[in-house]
Amino acid sequence: MKKSVALALVLVCVLADLPALGQSALYTATATVDFHLRAAPKESARRLRLVPEDSKVMVLEAGEEWCEITVEHKTGYARTRWLAKFCALDPAHEIPGRLSQSGILTLKTPARVAVPGYAGNQLRPGHVVAVHQVQGDRALLHMHRDMAALPVQEAGFTPFVPWQEAQEGDLLYAFTTYYNEETGGRLAANRAFNIEKAAGLLENLVVPRDGAFSFNQVCAPYLKSKGYQLAPIIGGNGKGYGGGVCQLSTTLYNAALGLPLRIDKWEVHRKRGVEYVPQYFDAAVGDYSDLAFTNLLPYPLRLSVLPQEGALTVLFYREGGQGRAQAK
Repeated sequence: MKKSVALALVLVCVLADLPALGQSALYTATATVDFHLRAAPKESARRLRLVPEDSKVMVLEAGEEWCEITVEHKTGYARTRWLAKFCALDPAHEIPGRLSQSGILTLKTPARVAVPGYAGNQLRPGHVVAVHQVQGDRALLHMHRDMAALPVQEAGFTPFVPWQEAQEGDLLYAFTTYYNEETGGRLAANRAFNIEKAAGLLENLVVPRDGAFSFNQVCAPYLKSKGYQLAPIIGGNGKGYGGGVCQLSTTLYNAALGLPLRIDKWEVHRKRGVEYVPQYFDAAVGDYSDLAFTNLLPYPLRLSVLPQEGALTVLFYREGGQGRAQAK
């Protein structure tokens, strides 16, 4: 009898360490601070174990305030703000904290757009920028971890077509980041040159259905002999050939998060990130890092990349026969 009771207690303890029956993880994530796993989604709940900073966790449910997670076979709750670098195991699930966009603006007249701490950009007729949402006569834009606005009457708004309904040639999603003549200091012109060079390599690239895309496969190596110029980089001595290209990979990564694409490779530059997107939403490329994804849509995708004097926009279209190359 005692042995049976002891065995039952052991079984209960083991089951308590496992996720609920039938419950599977939605994301992987990384702890940004040391924290205690809670038995319930509240600060006063019983502490189950210490989770050290940089620990990898499995996220079962993600909410605005709390996430249910599993770490080393122990399941409990963590504040959402204690986690970052979310990667969806099923691309149908939206990444927490992602900057969502609703369409694009195509400028009809010149306009200046800026936010506190960033001098901004001069937009010209024909420039295309991604829009978070339209509120009345204003279009709200994400810019340098802040929100800017443009009068809608000065531009034409084009909403995205849901990928399930898209026909050939339809615009599916886009994202814009910004840089200007001051970004990169004395080497700002070189930095802009590198972005434009890599953008030309990506322009009209087709990613087939079930096809894999690798940023480095298309744009690397980042060498003087390949035509890249010396510009500021993060790491090393602060300068390197191809500096600035990571802003393009970052813009592409944020655009990719808006569609059911499986992110296969992705690394951030550093914990505090970069100034032109929220923390943990940058995408580093180079000798030891790449941005790679697989197209899970039921049709090919076409990329378009528009540097536009620093209003850097990446757009995804359903391919309609305009693509110039195939991603391998």
